[in-house]
Amino acid sequence: MLSNLIITNQRVVLIIDKLGQEKISYKFITQLLKEQGQDDTTIKTFSLFKKRKEDETLNALINECQNNNNTKYNIILPPLSTLLCYLRPAIVFQFMHKLRTCKYVRRVFLWASIPCLPNARYILSACEYMADMVLSIESDDMLTIIVRKPGGGVTRNHYKYKLSVDKFLVEATQTTKRKPDKAITTPSENLGTFKIELDEEELVARNSIKMPYEKTVADTANIIYTPDSGDDFDEEDPDEDLSV
Repeated sequence: MLSNLIITNQRVVLIIDKLGQEKISYKFITQLLKEQGQDDTTIKTFSLFKKRKEDETLNALINECQNNNNTKYNIILPPLSTLLCYLRPAIVFQFMHKLRTCKYVRRVFLWASIPCLPNARYILSACEYMADMVLSIESDDMLTIIVRKPGGGVTRNHYKYKLSVDKFLVEATQTTKRKPDKAITTPSENLGTFKIELDEEELVARNSIKMPYEKTVADTANIIYTPDSGDDFDEEDPDEDLSV
C-alpha cells in the first residue's frame, strides 16, 4: 500500500500535485493515515478566515495540541494555495517550523497543487526545503517519493500506482529504469530494507575491539642513547664568559 511508504517517521510531508487534484487532498491524506491505524482523534485540521488575525488560528491549533499531553497529532494543513490567500509566505514558513518542532505533533501534511500556484514557484521550493518527505504525483499512473534522512542521506524512488472508484491510490510498485525505453517493475512489498543504526550491545562490542594500529602507551618512558665513537662532547660551557 502507498500508506506504508508515506506514513513513516518523517515529520513534514509535502505532496506536490501536478494534476490539479487539490479538492481530494483531505480525503487522500486521511485515507493514508487510517490505513496505518490513525483514527480521527489523532487527525487535526483547521480553516482560515479573513476576519481573524494572521497568526490567531495558527497559534490556537498549536495550543490545542499542547493541552493534550497524551496524544501526538497528525496535522493536515489547508492546501498551499489556500494558505497563501490569507497568509504571507513568511507566516506560513514560521508556522510550519513551529509545528515541526512541537513535541505533540507527529506529522505535518501540506498539499501543493501546481496548477493552482502559477506564480509561487519560489514558495514551493522553500516548502520542499523544509519537508522531510516529498511525494510528487507526476501523472495519472506515476509518482515520485523523495525522503531526506536525519543523517543527510536522500533517497529518490519512482513508483507506478493504480486508481479505483472509491480510492485514489490503492497499489504502488517501484520502477527502476535501466534504459530510456525499458523499465523493470518490482512490487513494493518485496523491496529490501537494511539497518544502519547500532543498538547498545552492538555499540559496546564495537568499542571493545582493538584496531591493529592501536598500541598500549606506558605511563612512563625512558630514552636510552648509546654514544657513537665519532661524537664530540665538550663539557665546558661555551657561554660561561657571557653575562647571562
